[in-house]
Amino acid sequence: MVAAYLGIGHFYGVPYGVMGVVIATALGWLLSKTMLETRGLFWSWYIHFCQDFLIFSFLAAGIVRKGG
Repeated sequence: MVAAYLGIGHFYGVPYGVMGVVIATALGWLLSKTMLETRGLFWSWYIHFCQDFLIFSFLAAGIVRKGG
């Protein structure tokens, strides 16, 4: 259920639309599995931070545009 909420919450993210929801749902599943298996927040946070760093770098460079 956490993965589904994360996916729906990222409908207007990067990438946007249905594909963004699918990717964010898969990432949400991975992050929640990481939290359960390690019984902690660090690795989940670290994976999300690395991903966001790349996305924000591409946004700052103008390679991708938010929301299409």
